[in-house]
Amino acid sequence: MLNIDFQKKELAIHLSPERWGIFTYIFYICSVAVGAVLTFIFVPHRIRDNLIYKWFGYNNVCVFFDYPPANQVLPFLWSLTTILFFVYLFSFWARYAIGYQNKKFSKRDFSLATIGFFSLIVISSFFTLSYAVGPEESKLFHNFPFTVMIFGLIILAAITLYYYTIYAKPTLVEKRLIVIYFIIHTILSLSKMFMQINVLSGDVFFSSMENAKFFQWIDRAWLLFAMFIPIFISYYFRNRVPILKLSSKEQ
Repeated sequence: MLNIDFQKKELAIHLSPERWGIFTYIFYICSVAVGAVLTFIFVPHRIRDNLIYKWFGYNNVCVFFDYPPANQVLPFLWSLTTILFFVYLFSFWARYAIGYQNKKFSKRDFSLATIGFFSLIVISSFFTLSYAVGPEESKLFHNFPFTVMIFGLIILAAITLYYYTIYAKPTLVEKRLIVIYFIIHTILSLSKMFMQINVLSGDVFFSSMENAKFFQWIDRAWLLFAMFIPIFISYYFRNRVPILKLSSKEQ
């Protein structure tokens, strides 16, 4: 929310990181849906005839990024997603800074959070390569940025969940659910990263085609824990944590 007092020459911005997080996830999911619709309408044969399917033995959401006209539209939508994401990261980091000043967090906690937030800015920018480089151009530069982004989402989950354990004052049951969620999310993410690395290495660890059904379930479960449940978590804690207020006054 933006408040401007022209008489007093004051400007105040109220930011809820949780709301910006929800906006970010929903906007990204909608952009993937746009890619899916464009792919099904204009190049339906690519649902089966694509390199993602040949590499992994099944389709993941990346297939909706890869072919015209989706690959001509989604880079623009991703640039908008990063704007939302950066506001989310900055506002969350600013709350960590205030918490550190109020002695809610140790210097180590704040330093790790700062490193984590900065890393996420770099990682999400690096992820742009997955849009810029098609699967036919380079298997490495199309898949590796996505693999790094998976790790980035582990960092994001760790930072945000730790904040909620301090500021939201969760019950014992809620704390246990937070821990369980983070463990499952991390296991699924590391499994998906291993699957991605195996494909990039030319199936040096196992045959992707022979294990496609198993890893397809891993992929679907990862989507649930990395894309959808965070929306619920942000919504659930949105009224139990402080809203960030930024103000400025002309001297």
